[in-house]
Formats: sequence, C-alpha cells, structure tokens
Amino acid sequence: MSRSDGLPAPAGPGRRFQFLEPLGQGAFGTVYRARLLGDGAFVKEVAVKLLRQDLDPDRTDGMARRTRDEARVLGLVRHRAVLHVDGLVRLGGRWAVVMELVDGCNLRDLLRIGAVPASVSVAIVGEVAGGLAAAWDATAPDGAPLHLVHRDIKPANLQLSVAGDVKLLDFGVARAQFDGREAETEGVMLGTLRYMAPERFDGIDGPEGDIYALGVVLAELVTRTPVAKTSGNRERHDQTVSEALQRAREALPPSPDPKPLLELLERMLAYDPAARPTARALEQQSWDLRKTWSEPRLVDFAREVVPQVKALVVPQDTDPLIGEVLTEASGQTPAVRRRRWRLVLGVVLVLTLALGGAGAVAATGGLAWLAWWVSPGAVVAPAPEPPPASPAPALPTSPAPPTPVPAPPAPVAAAPAPVAAAAAVEPVVALPEAPRPAPVVSVAPASAPVAPSGTVTVSGDATVALLGPMGRVGPGRVPAGTWTVLATFPGRPEVEAGTVQVRDGSTTQIDCVASFQLCKVR
Repeated sequence: MSRSDGLPAPAGPGRRFQFLEPLGQGAFGTVYRARLLGDGAFVKEVAVKLLRQDLDPDRTDGMARRTRDEARVLGLVRHRAVLHVDGLVRLGGRWAVVMELVDGCNLRDLLRIGAVPASVSVAIVGEVAGGLAAAWDATAPDGAPLHLVHRDIKPANLQLSVAGDVKLLDFGVARAQFDGREAETEGVMLGTLRYMAPERFDGIDGPEGDIYALGVVLAELVTRTPVAKTSGNRERHDQTVSEALQRAREALPPSPDPKPLLELLERMLAYDPAARPTARALEQQSWDLRKTWSEPRLVDFAREVVPQVKALVVPQDTDPLIGEVLTEASGQTPAVRRRRWRLVLGVVLVLTLALGGAGAVAATGGLAWLAWWVSPGAVVAPAPEPPPASPAPALPTSPAPPTPVPAPPAPVAAAPAPVAAAAAVEPVVALPEAPRPAPVVSVAPASAPVAPSGTVTVSGDATVALLGPMGRVGPGRVPAGTWTVLATFPGRPEVEAGTVQVRDGSTTQIDCVASFQLCKVR
C-alpha cells in the first residue's frame, strides 16, 4: 500500500527507513542517505550508517562493538561541529547508527578542485578545534569526564556543508573513558598513518595527537599536496615538517603576512606533544587569524564551491538496498533469546534431578542441553538474509553446515572494504573467531566456481590502480565490488580520484582529466 505522496504507507509500530543512496563506504559498513518515516506522516531525511552484513551483530566482534560505542559517545557530545546522532537501532538484523544528514562534501573531495584559501582553511581548523575541545570536556552519564580523543582526523572525516557548516565525522576508532563502552581501545593503534603524530607509534593516545593530525590537514588544505607519513625518529620527522612548511610558505600569498599562520602550523606539527596548542587554545588562535585572513568568508566559499564538488561525485545506484524500506526492530536479539532458553532448560533439568528423576530421560535431556550449549549454531537463530546482487568478498563468520556437499575452497581473509572517503585503509582489522570444525563428507571434487568480475578500462593522461576488497589491482579484469580509484597524474603524487562499482560481467570506462586531478566513471 502507498500514500498519495508516493511514500510507503505506515505498517505497524517502529520507525521505518527508506534507503535512497549510498554516501560512503568504510571498513565498518556503509553510510546511506535515507528517509525516516515516522508516525503521523512524519518524514525526515537522515544519514544511516549500516553495519556490514557479514558482521554478526550478536557476536562480540570488534567492529560491531566500536560502531555501537560510536553512537553512544556521540550522544554525549554537544557541539555544532560534531555530527548529531539520533539513535542506535537494529535494521534488518544489523546494527545501524542514525545521524543528521549533512548536505555537502568532505574535504578530500574538496581538494580535488584545488587548494583552499587560507581564510577558509583557518576557519575550518577553528571549527574542528572547537568540536575536539567539546568532545574532551564532555561528561559521561555519571558525571565523569569523557576525555574523548578522535584518533582519525583527516580530510575524508571532515565535512563542509553548502551552508558553510563544518562537521567532524566518524568516531568509530575514538577512545573515551566511559563505563558503557564495549570495545577495548587501549594498546591498539588505530587511525590513518599519514595523519598520526609521532608519539602514537609509542602507544600514546592523548588529545595532542588530534592537534597534530589537524595540523597535517591544515598543511594539505593550503598546499593541496599530501604531507609525507610521519616518523617516530625525530630527525626524519623534522625533515618532513620542514618540507611541509616550505610548501605552505610558497603557496600562501605574501599579503597579508603569512608568518603568524606558518608559526601556528609549526606548533601544531611539533614533535613534542607538550609544544602543541590545546584544542581550546587552537580555536582561539584560529579566530584571531581570521581577523587577518578574512576573505573569502567560509560561508561564501561553501555556497559557491561545495555544489561544484558535489556535481563531480559520481553517484552509485547499484546498491541492492536502494529503494528498500527497513523497520526498526524491537525486543530481544536472537543471542538474548538463546541465552534465556538455555537458562530455562538448565533450571528444569536441575529441578528434575533434585526431585529424584535422575533416570534416562533426565540424562538424555542433560546431554542434549550440553550439546546445544556448546553448539556454534544454536536454534532460535534468525533466517539468513539473501546476499546482495554483487557481494564483495568477506571474512567468514560461521562454519559450513555438515551437509554432503563438495568442500568449498579454503577461505582467504579479505582486506577491509575500501573507505570511499578515506585516504588510507585502517591498519588494524578485527578478525572473526575461528569457526568450530564441522564434519565433511568426501565426494568427488567439483570445478571451482568462477568469482564474479568485470572489466575496467582507462583513458586519459594518468596511471590508474584500484584499491578494494582484494587489495590493489590494475585495470583489466577486476573482481566485483566497490573500488577506490588511485590516479597518478604527470608530475603529481598518487591521489584518490573517485570510486567505481564493478559488477559481474560489466565493462566500466574510467576517464581521467589531469587539469581537475579527477577521474570520471562511465
């Protein structure tokens, strides 16, 4: 049934989400633009970060835990530069974070059309610094300091809206001090290497690391040139910073005097964490610099440039969820129901034995209950969802059933899905628990199935590679899935120049334009 306005009619309790288009893909899942359909004809566009289908939401998987932690943490932070979270829900048996929708582009895409004016760069840094200060000063529900550290500041995680609003995205690898967190964050180095402060290689994860990463972002905004990966060695680090400062000095106009901005950049990139400004001090110093670097204004720049950047991004319309409506689930998860049933059966057996019924029935029931308890695939499990039309290779999450079928080839651990708006793949990946071995019936070997793949060709003055589910590959025959386009233009370092969706049996042409440092898919 549908309404006169073309939207699906309400169908029972629970909010419903109609998926409109994918906005970005990361290691944890995919962010979609969606339409929230509530009671009383309430309609609102939101962003939904949906956990990957191959990550079981009822297991203690690190990615699932960090996704849930991200939603809980963001619910405790209030600042205009921090993305607002509407809730943590379950859609189609998967965890999802419902967030405000920001109509704009990330800074990685913004850099594709050129360097950012100093006035705009300083304004962006000041807004992000204010958000970082608010995150550090926020308190948990019990009043204790939250001390939130983002740990993955980079252009892809900073969004600029058409209205000139700056938003800090993706707290999926953040570290915070609060009792409700699920994922262990101590002793694990998470983030993007090129933006990591030198002390992070020694396991030090303080707020000063976010200031260093924001300094790298500032250098890239004013020069449009990536800063080399930092080093724990002081001499190599100082050489990297010296080169970045020299490029910034050459990129900035001679008037007004660029010296105060260069001095601030140098302090943000200091090797010693104590020499860097705090987030609150950086917010104030950025505001002072805006009095000198006043034109163009951030809001005027955003209104003119952000729509141009959005027009260059090629939408992906092959996602199987597009147009689907998922209803927010309520009640217990399958894991909770299994635990409750196991507890009930255990109590019944104990009472039977206590009342003297220690016969064959009780013994048989006890053995059955014990087998059920240790079984990796207990009953009351939800029906499996159909796979997407062109599934990307994924890590195995459950053992093969003991049915007389040909033994599948040994699974290969696939790399994380490419982050559509990221400069590098996160270096730490949580592997699933090893499945329990299942009995295998020997049968005659069968020919191995052919993996879905398509053909990718390239035209234009650029060398192109693809980064995706199977690692780094060249043009030609490419496995099906979503791939990040890495392009090397003449006289330029390698840059991310877009994404491409490869479908089974398809032929995709990538046209690269050197003047825009951009590749288009057709």
